[in-house]
Amino acid sequence: MRQAHLRVFGVGGRPRAGVLLAASLLLAAAAPLSTTLAGQDQDQRQRMYYQVKPAIVFVQTMAQAQIQIDLGNQRITGEETIGGGGSGWIITPDGYLVTNGHVVELYHADNEEQIKLELLFKFLGENFLPQVARAQGRDLTQEELAQIIPQLVQRAEVGLVRQLNVVLQNGEAYPAEVKQYSPSISPFAGRVSFPGISLPSGKDVAILKIEGRNLPTVAIGSSDALSLGDDIHVGGYPAVVMSHMLLGDRSRLDPSFTRGGVSGARASVSGADLVQIDAAVTWGNSGGPVFNSRGEVVGMATLGSIHVSAQGVPQAIQGFNFAVPTSSIMEFVRAEGVTPASGLFNQLWAGALDTYFAQQWTRAVEAFDEVLRVQPNLPDAMALRANAMGRRGTEPILPPPPADTPWLIVGLVALGLGLVGAGFYFRRRTEPAVVGAAYGGGAVEVGSGGGRRALPAGMPFLVVKEGPLQGNRFPVPASGIKIGRDPSTCQVVVNESAVSREHAVVAPGPGGQLTVRNLSGTNPTYVNGRPVQETTLSPGDRIKIAGSVIAFEKE
Repeated sequence: MRQAHLRVFGVGGRPRAGVLLAASLLLAAAAPLSTTLAGQDQDQRQRMYYQVKPAIVFVQTMAQAQIQIDLGNQRITGEETIGGGGSGWIITPDGYLVTNGHVVELYHADNEEQIKLELLFKFLGENFLPQVARAQGRDLTQEELAQIIPQLVQRAEVGLVRQLNVVLQNGEAYPAEVKQYSPSISPFAGRVSFPGISLPSGKDVAILKIEGRNLPTVAIGSSDALSLGDDIHVGGYPAVVMSHMLLGDRSRLDPSFTRGGVSGARASVSGADLVQIDAAVTWGNSGGPVFNSRGEVVGMATLGSIHVSAQGVPQAIQGFNFAVPTSSIMEFVRAEGVTPASGLFNQLWAGALDTYFAQQWTRAVEAFDEVLRVQPNLPDAMALRANAMGRRGTEPILPPPPADTPWLIVGLVALGLGLVGAGFYFRRRTEPAVVGAAYGGGAVEVGSGGGRRALPAGMPFLVVKEGPLQGNRFPVPASGIKIGRDPSTCQVVVNESAVSREHAVVAPGPGGQLTVRNLSGTNPTYVNGRPVQETTLSPGDRIKIAGSVIAFEKE
């Protein structure tokens, strides 16, 4: 926003108290409006992600074979396992959920003999045949393999056990039952069969049931209301994160989110409706919900685009991915006789998030305690509770206004205009004072005639060395000074997307030493290049928040 300069004088050229107060209200309401709206969008998106996250689940399938091969004078035994995984989302508090058909195909599809053969070949190739080769001191020829393998298959007995589990973010695993099933979308219309394999084509939807109560759920919206270019968000468990060698086990059950837009409406070869999206998805995202900006599911990730390299390695092509619309998903939900619903967890979780984002820290701790009684060990609830616990006692005098209340700004402007009129009417004289007036993300010291007033000797102050407020100084009073994006609670207002509404506070600590404390649960605060939660400051130390560098100095 372009820097603006406003000078308001009463009779005799001296500032009136009502006029100054009105001016500050007008500036606070009008100047940060565009940047505040951008910040509100970010806060609303973060709030929406937290709201829907607990209902996103990991769906895990496994097939295990007990293998016996009778060679007459010798019996070979062993076991072999194959598995897979994907994403899903809960739609009722008692445990109905939705995922892709192809995510549960290993467990559900009528292909038992095919799976037995796959596991037997895997066992022979990884265990038995290498042992034979080592015993002979050479690799087996193709002719020998062609003769041995059919004999081994005929003499083999394979017992198959299949499992389907749904894992919540708190680590609880539930056995699941498939209630409705539609096969994956194939490259062919109808059903095409080859020797030993059958390729039916469906809509790639499965409805599962686990035995739970008071589970988190998501709301289902209308895919028919989607328009080209609409914002969408995809949640799920991409395999690249689940299996990353540098990530610990604790983060594996934390869903990932990607953002994008609707880039087209498509129909598959078999006629199934699809929504084309440009949000990034990959293996493991299958079955993950696609949300609109209100946190309503409007689709489900199903297909990606793949390029096979010259070396034969499949690589995902991002930006050309597809989702099953909720109009198709609801056909299977209704066929099962299920009505999507919200329950006790959602009510408690929404209330806890409301108090947290309103910075009512003490109430938020109590609200998260209630959530954890219903859903123990939920990671987000524990993390947000811990952050709120550490910030108790720093609640704003007035809670921040709701992000979707533009009438508050109108009211402030009207009040400011009224006070301007009152200032001119009463014409009360006031002494010049130092006033911090936030405008466009900046703050200045204003004294008689607009000059800078000298600070008391020894008073600590902050000097902005880099960033939007470069060159400004801010005295640090005994009550401290807050740095953040919210002009209603912060004295140093830094309008950057990586700055939290209340990011950090600088205040005198025990013994009079100045301390800086990080208030953000998501964005870091650095002192002299090191991330800190709380530390004492010495003159010359530099605080870095996003793109701003702020030095501690003394007069």
